[in-house]
Amino acid sequence: MNKLKLYGLSITIFLLSIGLFSGCITNDPGEPINVVDTLDAVQYSGLWYSVYEIPVFYGFYPIGYSSVDCINSTATYTVESENSIHVLNRCIYRGRERIVEGTARYANSSKKNGALIVNLFGFDSDYNLIGLDDEYQWAVIGTKNRESLWLFSRTPTLDEPLLDDMKDIAESEGFDTSLLGKVQREP
Repeated sequence: MNKLKLYGLSITIFLLSIGLFSGCITNDPGEPINVVDTLDAVQYSGLWYSVYEIPVFYGFYPIGYSSVDCINSTATYTVESENSIHVLNRCIYRGRERIVEGTARYANSSKKNGALIVNLFGFDSDYNLIGLDDEYQWAVIGTKNRESLWLFSRTPTLDEPLLDDMKDIAESEGFDTSLLGKVQREP
């Protein structure tokens, strides 16, 4: 292959890569989103079950996987320092455990409200607690672009009245809750 063809192939691969990754990363902050006024990271730490979520893709296509195919999805948060929280996401995908680790931090360290920044795979994303139980037993989390939404609970299930309340919170912030899928659970 001559140098000109090799150069052209390299440029093509580079441009395709930009197109591929641009779907994963967005600079569009989306519309403003209302978050909980106070988030106590120590109380928020521990195991959470993702009970319903708008499916997301982890990793880079075709290497990654979709959360819609995950079973028993959980998130565990551990306070590392005053402004750093360790994130450990787990699920069973095609019979094998998948783990995604990262860190979270307050978007504004002086406010310590529900606006966080989560870093997974070396990329930052907003993570906004738009609803949180006073006893930290359930949480509604979404992104500003309204493409990702999670309904978390300290238990693997939610009763219907609580689920409806959580959906109402999400809808009041502009999320399309018809896109929510129930996370599969197996013993």
